[in-house]
Amino acid sequence: MLKNFTRLFLYLTLFTILGVSYSPHVSAQTGPIFVEPTAFYRFEISSENGGYLLTHVFNEGAANGHLFVPFNQPTSHGLGIYRPPDGYTADPSTGLVRLHRWRVVQSGWRVYYYYSTYYSELGSDYHYEGVAGWVFPQGTIGTSHPAFVGILPVYPLSIWYSTDLGYWYGFNIFPATNAEQPPNRPGKNNYFLHGTVASLPPTCIDPQFPLSILCAYGKQFNPPPAPPPSPPPPSGTCNASQAMKSKCAQLGGAWDDESCSCQY
Repeated sequence: MLKNFTRLFLYLTLFTILGVSYSPHVSAQTGPIFVEPTAFYRFEISSENGGYLLTHVFNEGAANGHLFVPFNQPTSHGLGIYRPPDGYTADPSTGLVRLHRWRVVQSGWRVYYYYSTYYSELGSDYHYEGVAGWVFPQGTIGTSHPAFVGILPVYPLSIWYSTDLGYWYGFNIFPATNAEQPPNRPGKNNYFLHGTVASLPPTCIDPQFPLSILCAYGKQFNPPPAPPPSPPPPSGTCNASQAMKSKCAQLGGAWDDESCSCQY
């Protein structure tokens, strides 16, 4: 009994330290929130012609008949990406950056995807599709949490390219070790390593394959700034009622027709 109570106390203490993090399904947030990394799924578009899709929406790949190919990462539950509510941005202290996504269509039919932390105008075959999420910059080896001593590891996402098969993305470990090798195909030009795209945290939230884990990778995201106040109406267009002007005078103010407001 005492052992079970001690274990429960430890879990509650860790939960309090780590804090309550944002769930992708919660809305109407008004202040800073902590976002945990959600699963970043990898899909093969064509077994013959290659092409790979990385997405936080499992059905984006499955509904289009693509083959789910999990990252070969035995040390965790897969690679994750930060997906805050629309308009929220990573707090500068997190070091997180945006991961941009392009859909590439070559020869009118061959499709694959390109990801980069740098936005730029690319060739006519590259169609920009927005921000896939937030990640750690290229070369990052770890992050920290005040409740833990030492570094929490993050993992490089490698990028390989074949002129016949497009881009392939794999899981790496430091220092510069390719934990996964690309799936070359007979009769096709092999993949060649182009480096790394970014560093990714392990998955903490997986909508498709639910997890039950404590997560120390939550990061702060800030809401969009408040919209500026509405400008006053043009001069001569104020149609305030006499009752409104009288109320202004009762409150010790003086009505200003130019700004259409009560001045104190």
